[in-house]
Amino acid sequence: MATNANQDPAGGITTAEALAAAYPALVEQIRATAHSAGATAERDRITAVRAQSLPGPEALIDRLAFDGKTTGPEAAVAVLSAVRTATAGAAAAHFADAPKGANPSPTHSGAAGSDAPAPRLPNATKAYGALNKPATV
Repeated sequence: MATNANQDPAGGITTAEALAAAYPALVEQIRATAHSAGATAERDRITAVRAQSLPGPEALIDRLAFDGKTTGPEAAVAVLSAVRTATAGAAAAHFADAPKGANPSPTHSGAAGSDAPAPRLPNATKAYGALNKPATV
C-alpha cells in the first residue's frame, strides 16, 4: 500500500488539507463552530472593555475596545491611570492658579502643638463667656 505525504504509514490523516479533502462537511462544521465561538468571545471582550467607561477617557475606551487584545480588567487599569493623570494635572493647575493666602496671625501660628500663644479673644467673647457661666448653688 502506497502512502502520500498527507497520510501517516498507518493510514491516518496528518494535515488540515487531508482532513478537508477526506471530510469536507466535518471541516466546515468545525470552522463554523470556531468562527461563532470567536465572534462571541470578541463581543464579550468588547462589552467588558466598554463597561469600564467613565466620563472623560471615552477615546481611550474606544481605542482599547477595538484593539483586539485588551481585556476588561486591563481596560479598567488603563482608565484608572488616565483619570489619575487628569486629576493630578487639574489639581496642579488649580494649585498654581490659586491666589496666595493671607499672612498668618502674628499671635498664633495655627500649628497644632506649637508653642505660640493662644489667639486673643475679643472683649465681647470674654464678656459672653463670663455672663454664661453656670450658676453655683
